[in-house]
Amino acid sequence: MSKARAGAVVAAWALVVPVAAAAQEREWSGPITESAAARALMDNGGTRQERERALALALDLGPRAGPELKAAVIEAAWAEWRVDRGTGAAIVGGLQASETGLDYMQAVAEGRDPRGIPLLIAAPVGSRAIPSALADFGPALTFAPVLAAAADPEGHRYIVTKCLTALRFMVEEGALSPRQLARVRQAVRERLHGPQDYSIVAHALRLGFALGDSELRRRIEELATDRAAVEEILDSSYSDTYHLNYVQEQARAALSGDPLPPYRLPPRPPR
Repeated sequence: MSKARAGAVVAAWALVVPVAAAAQEREWSGPITESAAARALMDNGGTRQERERALALALDLGPRAGPELKAAVIEAAWAEWRVDRGTGAAIVGGLQASETGLDYMQAVAEGRDPRGIPLLIAAPVGSRAIPSALADFGPALTFAPVLAAAADPEGHRYIVTKCLTALRFMVEEGALSPRQLARVRQAVRERLHGPQDYSIVAHALRLGFALGDSELRRRIEELATDRAAVEEILDSSYSDTYHLNYVQEQARAALSGDPLPPYRLPPRPPR
């Protein structure tokens, strides 16, 4: 090939590449449909950019998204968090507490699709949106699995604490029957006796106060004032001054009756 011809070819490619890039940019600038978003999320069917746009659409729509997109978000979230559906345990590398992973959980929570309940409980991640979503589904769908997770002595602390919070929301809203309340009281009694993770104790204190039970209140008062009682309840890895002070501060805060975080989030309007 002559130098002149080669130069012409190079010049032609120099024109084509920017044009192709511009065309691709125009393609990304347009809206994405729910069906296209669902396809991008299912089985890693889309490019990274397509999946990001699909997730952004799901987050924007929340409960207004259609069933196809909601299902795709739930499946993608299962894969992102690599949670074993049978055992609820994080597998193949454990937690993926990336920003994208948290966005998937946020999208599942805000989607308010009952198919997402097992994942919202099983994924070892804390989020303000998850306890509110579990409460919004109602006790008929979530009480039994949420209570089981909250009472699991081997449960991951993020799973236990978000489920204790969801139960607190149900209690505060008067959504539980007398029999259900009795089961919650028993679970809290067990959580307020050691050894426990300090964060689990803090969430159990808030739920215990919300129950309005005199026995639980006496236990909370004891933890607020008796250092030895706190030492007994905490796991040995949290026996330092910081965690002892933290639990007593949380007990006093619970007794104050002031609203404590995590706070209840209002549900977004449905489709």
